[in-house]
Amino acid sequence: MAQFVGWNDRVPAMRVSEVQTGKNSSMTNPHRDYIELEALEDGNVGGAELAWSSSVKAMSYRFPGIEVGRGDFIVLHLAPEGIEAEVDELGAGTGVSGGIDATAPGRDLWSSAGPLPDESGAVGLRKRPGGPFVEGFFYADEDKAGPVGSNKLSELAAELASSGAWPLAGSEPAWSDAFAWHPSSSRSMCRFAAAVGNSSWYVTASSGQSPGSANPAP
Repeated sequence: MAQFVGWNDRVPAMRVSEVQTGKNSSMTNPHRDYIELEALEDGNVGGAELAWSSSVKAMSYRFPGIEVGRGDFIVLHLAPEGIEAEVDELGAGTGVSGGIDATAPGRDLWSSAGPLPDESGAVGLRKRPGGPFVEGFFYADEDKAGPVGSNKLSELAAELASSGAWPLAGSEPAWSDAFAWHPSSSRSMCRFAAAVGNSSWYVTASSGQSPGSANPAP
């Protein structure tokens, strides 16, 4: 397996395809926070960085060197339970890891950097730390209105906008710029189109999460 500690010019194009926030307490179909990425071409994800933020805390994860193919799904789990079965799938196999939301088709990775904000937050993907964001997602409770204010979340949303990864209507982030949803731990937010912005996202039906595989039709 190739490992990259410096410049990696083979980072593939990827897109954020599903976001699950909050702890679902269901006994039969439990879920925890995760971000799913879909690889749009072959490559090695080593050095790529996911960033996510609440209003008070900014978090990030840097991917190790992993070979992926076009159409592969990577699921970064953000609320691990710390059990032995939660194994990072770094090699060719994707059926090694267990734990909540781990699936055989998807490549499961685990991070203790911090969970996603339950109601309002933002996610960004860079091909390397310090580089521009190439993908983004900004979501908010549908009851919020007005400017986001000056905080960690607005900083990330503004950087997504300056990179062309998420549009803003004005010069400063407002809650109306975000994908509006009614927060629910039993539903995830999924992408169904390539266009940048909230028109390409929808909320699944209850228990409609699909970590590690293609999203259901909206």
